Amino acid sequence: MAADAVSWSKGEVPTDEIPFAEWSPQAKVYFIKALPRDLTTEQLLELDQAFGFSQTGNAEIAVAWFTQVAVRRFEPAYEPMSSHLGKYGRTRLVKQVYEGLVKNGEDAELARTIFAEKSTGYHPLTVAAIQPLLQAETNPPRAE
Repeated sequence: MAADAVSWSKGEVPTDEIPFAEWSPQAKVYFIKALPRDLTTEQLLELDQAFGFSQTGNAEIAVAWFTQVAVRRFEPAYEPMSSHLGKYGRTRLVKQVYEGLVKNGEDAELARTIFAEKSTGYHPLTVAAIQPLLQAETNPPRAE
């Protein structure tokens, strides 16, 4: 799977030759996590269109994909990412995405906005796990 991700990113293998439909959900997550960091928006769009990541019904595949979306600022998938964040209330299915938004350098405020809208459906432990992340970004440590 990792080799497929790298080969595809280099233009060596088209998406229709990747045996994605045959893979287990865990293998699909591994493929998503193995995507090279330097993919263009066009490449991410091609992957999303080919494999339907933004519309997946599998929560594990969705969190892997939407974490990549957040980290890479792949804005064409922000609407389904926001829907994902409202669909699940478990920490392991949403926290990574919020971390990606905060750490990408431009979307901390978006993360706070989405959290304010979606967190009413979250488990209390999920809220407790994510709030410090969003507050820390609001109040960065001062240089001494």
